[in-house]
This record gives sequence, C-alpha cells and structure tokens, in this order.
Amino acid sequence: TTIHGMAHFCNLYLKEVSVDPVEDADLAKRDVSKLLEKLLLDTLLTYGTGELKRWLRETISTLKVSPRTKDDKIGALMRSFSKNPEKEKVLLHALWTKICAEEPASVAKIFSAQPASMWSDFFLCRDEAQQDERIMKYFNHFSFEGRSKLGALAIEHFAIQHRDWVWSKELVWDSSRPITPIAVAQKPQLWLHINVLHSAKNLLNHTDFLSSPEFLQEIVKGDFLAVDSDFFLEMLCDFFSGKRGTEIHERQSRDLLYDFLYKSSFGDLVSLFFDHLSFPEIRDLLCGLVAPAYSTLSLESMIVSSSWETLEEILVWNALLDRFRSQAVRVIIQEPETLALLSAFLEEHSLLINNEATRKRDEAMHWTLMEKCTKEKDNRKRAQFLLCEAFLVHVRLALRDLTNKETITILFSREGLGYKTLYQRSTHREKKKAKKSKKGKSKEKKSKKVLVGWKLWELSSELSSTVDDTKDTKKKEERA
Repeated sequence: TTIHGMAHFCNLYLKEVSVDPVEDADLAKRDVSKLLEKLLLDTLLTYGTGELKRWLRETISTLKVSPRTKDDKIGALMRSFSKNPEKEKVLLHALWTKICAEEPASVAKIFSAQPASMWSDFFLCRDEAQQDERIMKYFNHFSFEGRSKLGALAIEHFAIQHRDWVWSKELVWDSSRPITPIAVAQKPQLWLHINVLHSAKNLLNHTDFLSSPEFLQEIVKGDFLAVDSDFFLEMLCDFFSGKRGTEIHERQSRDLLYDFLYKSSFGDLVSLFFDHLSFPEIRDLLCGLVAPAYSTLSLESMIVSSSWETLEEILVWNALLDRFRSQAVRVIIQEPETLALLSAFLEEHSLLINNEATRKRDEAMHWTLMEKCTKEKDNRKRAQFLLCEAFLVHVRLALRDLTNKETITILFSREGLGYKTLYQRSTHREKKKAKKSKKGKSKEKKSKKVLVGWKLWELSSELSSTVDDTKDTKKKEERA
C-alpha cells in the first residue's frame, strides 16, 4: 500500500490532469497546514530552537539577494545595533574577528602607523606573566634551518644591521662559548642558542628597534594579531567608534570595515550575527528580502519572505524544506505520541493513497488542492501546501521498509512511470583470513553497489514499460 502510494504520488505530479477536481466544500473544513503546524510546533521545538535557528540561517544564506537589497538590509541592522551598545559591541567584534582572519595585512596597516610606545606598552605590560607570554608568542620563532619568522626574524636582521651596539649589550645567549655575528652568518642554527625572553625585553626598551624597518616589516604582515586577538579587536572597535586613536585611525578602520561589508556575501554576513538577532530584527531582515524579479520563486524564498507572527512558525516551516526534512522526520518518528497522532492523521486525510478503493477520490482531491494552490495568490499558503504534502509522503515512507526493489519497479511500470535505478558504489575491506593472509600485506578494497533510489519520469503510451520489461531490466542490472 505504501509503495503504491509513493508511485501514484509521483505520477500525480508528472502527468496531466486526468480527472475533474471535486467540490472543495469538504476540503474547506480541513486546513492541512494548520493541522500540521499545530502538531509539529511542540514536537520540533523540543528538538531545540538553537538547531532550528541554525537551519533557518542556512536557508537565508542560500538565497540570491540583490546587491542593493544586501546593502539596505545590512545597513538597517548596523543602525539597529548602534542603538544598543551591547549588541553593537557583539556585531563589531564578530566583524573585526572575520576581517582579521581574512585580511590580516589590511588590518596591520592601521597599526603600523602606531607610535613605538604602543608596542612597548603591549609587549612590556604590567602583568609579568602576560608579558612573558606575549613576547614568547611573537619572538620565539628562530629556526634550525635559518627560516626564522615574526619577531625572531626582526631581531636577526636588526642585530646584524646594528651589531656594533646590539650584539654585546642587548643580546643574551644560553651558550658557554661566545657567539659572534660572523659565526651566525655561517651557521644560522646558532640563533637557537639565544635567550629569547631576555633579548627581546632588552630590545623592546629601545625606540630604535620598535620604529626600525626590520620590526615594521614583520608588523605589516599582520601575524601579531594572533598574539592577543582580544586586545587588538578591542582597539579596532574603539578606533571605529572614535573612542581611541586619531581621526586617521577612525577613517582607516571605517573604510576597511565598510569595504569588507561590500565585498562579503549576504549569507556570510548573516551567519556572523544571526544568533544575536531578536525576532523583530529577524522579521525585518526577511521582509522583502527576495524580489521575484531577481530570484526564482523557490520554496525557500516563499517561506523566508513571508510575514510571520512568531519565530516558532517560521522555524517549523523552514524545517520542512528539502534540505532539513529528513532530519525533521527523524525527530518526529522518535516521539511515540506525535507519531500516533500523525499516523491517524495520515489515515484520515486524503492527500496520500491508502488503498485501491479510494484511488479516484484521492487523485481528484489532489488536483483540487493543486488547483487551489495554483490560484492562491499568497505565496506562503502555496508553499505551505507543497511542504505539507511532501512531509506527509516522507513520513509515510519512513514508516515502511522499501527495500523490495522488484515490487517497487513493477508498481512503477503499472503506474506508467519510467524509472532508472540509482546505485552508489561503497568500498569495503575484506575480512582478514587467519591462515592464508600474509603479514605486511594491505587488505584489498572491494566495491559494492548499493541501491539509493530511483529517477522517475512519465512514459508515453508507446514507450510504457510492462511487467515483463521490468523483469528483463532487472536481469540486465544484475548481470551488470
């Protein structure tokens, strides 16, 4: 019965209207979307709104949004966040974290113009433990192969360039023998004998080192941001808001942030701060997000762009979209009480085929609903109908074992559906034989065909498959 329902359901969507729709007086008494929505709200929400919001965020990220709409929506969110200092701090922190990760060199240009005292205060802070940690993170990068980097490379170049006064006074070595500039020039691995902490502290007390080309050449690469990301993120937020630095710093930080907003996709930006949005902010974000002239009218755009009264409603209907429906069904069938209610609803409702006796009425009912859906001007109601029907079919299929390939293909043929059996290769290893297997030899991999589904289309009367053709096809597939 379930297999027949699946085949006939596919056929309903593939062939032309073959029966007249019924009067929908009986249909008007039952609102499919409201019945399902009431049933699913409590069940899916127990799964956790956090996961459901993540699904909604993924849906929004896939939508094609025009550049102008993106600028308007992100600009509105920025203005909304600016009214709330706590939210503005969260937004700016998220944005600058992303910018530092993707464009560290651009961020470093803002800090490269900082006075030497800023770097001295940063590395030689009052907390001695934090001071040592910062110095070692940035300067302890001497290499055995002479490929030093970050602060270590700056010390190497500066010490060689100013060896007359740096070498004997500022550098501290953990070696019993004296190490000369000529020695390290011939054997760069000797730099590994330097006492990084004490040598760096000595040099950081000299403005000549902090303002030298050798030090600044490493700063402009942006690697210093990882030494203490929270420290620099706070500075960037203060530069942007004008709380710290000069007008130049404010202008540079604003230019960089706005340029990043312009280049980033709408989906990436929404992912940064979606979890911090309230429902009114989410509703404003989604309102008019997708213009029909710019994007195809997909189920995603119908659902997301609709006007909703509560956050829970949009979370539930978004969970019924193609990419999340399987997980939603899995949650449903794990709840015995909900599953019992849903099973009773499936038996009572005429959207799915129950048996051969109700075949004609079910088909007429389907076309009645489809006609109503087609004439419906409200995109949300149209989308809700399609999602309801798809969800009910998915649940019905999840409650039965559909691995009997021969029965299914015969039913497809009887329904006038063309089909192609879809397989997927799965690789597995043979079990090791105790006597014949030799040690040291790798186990051979063997691939196995696994049935994953069918691709369907409607056949013309001349090309319709018969049961005998189906059996012949099955034999050919087995030989293949």
